[in-house]
Amino acid sequence: RARSPQRNLTIKAVIINSLYAIWSTRNNARFNSKTTHWKSAIEWIISSGALAGMIYAHMVELCGAMRPIEIGHSKNWKNLWIESNSTFVVKTFSSSALVPWVLCIRCLNCMKLTRKMNFVVSHVFREGNQCADGLANIDLSLDRFTI
Repeated sequence: RARSPQRNLTIKAVIINSLYAIWSTRNNARFNSKTTHWKSAIEWIISSGALAGMIYAHMVELCGAMRPIEIGHSKNWKNLWIESNSTFVVKTFSSSALVPWVLCIRCLNCMKLTRKMNFVVSHVFREGNQCADGLANIDLSLDRFTI
């Protein structure tokens, strides 16, 4: 049975993030004399992989659109334009009824933040985004799980 390319990508992201957490913790201890308690490091790995456990891809896409809004607000940006190849993300910002209950409060807070800035969200076909299209095509061409 063939694996979903999206599943493979999610597994890769979790593994890479876990390796980064281990590397970062070791480097902080070695070069900055900052020791991290092992429970804290494990919690970081678990929390970073929390989205990977969610079944619905549109939740991950929506989180990817909400993060720039939160960053923009923290940096006091007045203009923000998000292009997404997900029609779900574009529709979500025009109707909050589509938001999954797990992300409802965060999404509503982001929508509130967008009212304070010049905000545009638009749809771009994956083929129109050369970077995303190239990465997706590479992932689709893989016949097995590789990093």
